[in-house]
This record gives sequence, C-alpha cells and structure tokens, in this order.
Amino acid sequence: MKGAMAMYDHKWKKWAVIVSVVAMVAMVSEKFLGFILFKKLTASQHYVLFEWLMLAAMATVIYCKEEFDDDRAKMIRLKSLQIAFLSVVAVLLSVGLTGSTIGKFELDPQIFLTFAAFGIVIYLLVFHIGLYFDFLWDYNDTGVIDNFKNIGKNVWSILAYLLISAVTLAVVTFL
Repeated sequence: MKGAMAMYDHKWKKWAVIVSVVAMVAMVSEKFLGFILFKKLTASQHYVLFEWLMLAAMATVIYCKEEFDDDRAKMIRLKSLQIAFLSVVAVLLSVGLTGSTIGKFELDPQIFLTFAAFGIVIYLLVFHIGLYFDFLWDYNDTGVIDNFKNIGKNVWSILAYLLISAVTLAVVTFL
C-alpha cells in the first residue's frame, strides 16, 4: 500500500489553484458572454469542459502535499476526507431515497459533476480551515463533533472561506 500514499509535490498546488480559478472564470464568462473557444463544441459543451477542468484542478489540489506536511497535516487530511466522504454519501442516499419514492426520476448527467464538486469543496473547506485558520482544532479520535468545539474563535476567516466555497458551488450548480 505504499503507492496509495503517493502525493504530488507542493509546487503543483499553486498551478492547480491557478488552473481552477481560470477555469471558473472561463466557465462563468462563457455562460454570460457565450464565447466559442473550440469551433467543434457547443456552448453547453464548453461549459462542461471548463467545469470538468475546474474540478480536476481542485482534485489536484487535494492530492498535493503541503509545504510542511507533518503528522498534524496528515491527521487533518484524514478527518477532512472522512467528513467529505460521509457528506457525499449522505447526499447520494437522500437523492436516491427521493428518487425511489417519487417513482419516475431521471438524472441529468450534470448532477454527477455537482456531486463531485460538493465533495471536493467540502474536503478543501474543512482541510484548509483546519490547517491554516484554526490552530486550536483538536485532531484526536474523540469524534467529529468534538473537533468543532474551537471553531468559534476564527469566525471571520471561516465565513470568508465559506463564502468562497458557496460561490464555487453556486457556479457549478446553478449556471
């Protein structure tokens, strides 16, 4: 299982963030301006291409090491992955339950990108809050709820990060 822990170098994180921001700007501007970058693709295909590029770059950020990748960062990464995974499973179960009770329920393929965006944003949100904003988070095995006990001391930085995450999810979901 040694290969399962292989991660990209820290320098790739900067490039992945730049690509994700450029892809998000292209996605939004394509939606409102309707420009054509590739002649063979339609406007909706351009949008999906930019959305996929943004999500792939955000996933690359997940697989990049931190500048100082110590045991604390690894524990925060583990807890963030746990929270993101359980959140996505909860959303998928609720959509499945809703679809099965309604009867006829057709899924748009776009919803899979939305689920992926939800999981990636939740992971990045929890990981970066825990790593950079809240040095008082206690990352031991007392449970997820107990790890949130000191979050009130960094309210403004967390609200700013939540706003950025909400904008990302809104762009992916509603545009």
